[in-house]
Amino acid sequence: MRRLEGQAKREAHEERQRRAEAEAERHPRGQKRRGQAPQDVADTPETKAQRNCTDPELPIMRTNPKGWAYGGNAPASVEGTCQIIVACDVTDEPHDKQQAEPMAHATQETLKQAAIEQPKDDTGTPQPIPATLDRG
Repeated sequence: MRRLEGQAKREAHEERQRRAEAEAERHPRGQKRRGQAPQDVADTPETKAQRNCTDPELPIMRTNPKGWAYGGNAPASVEGTCQIIVACDVTDEPHDKQQAEPMAHATQETLKQAAIEQPKDDTGTPQPIPATLDRG
């Protein structure tokens, strides 16, 4: 419960800072806030807030359809011929769509660190690395 309360206080503090910065940005220009006034920021966790006691770093993640589970998504970039993992990560994003670009950058960085150059065609032009994204 202390962890949930601490997290709620940190999030409330960040939200108050964000609102203050937005107000400070609007004030010199004489702009007024549009729409309804925002609700007060609560320092307490929501009544249905949960935390994983076994592995506190593992978040609760949305699953399909309309469900929740403690878990993570572990996208990986694998070399096709020998099945060598080139790059990997663990995230709480349920969909791999958001992970395609970060995985591509991580793959490029790993190849760069290993001094492996991209394959080139007969003219010397680097060939694109094919992306085959998988859902499961």
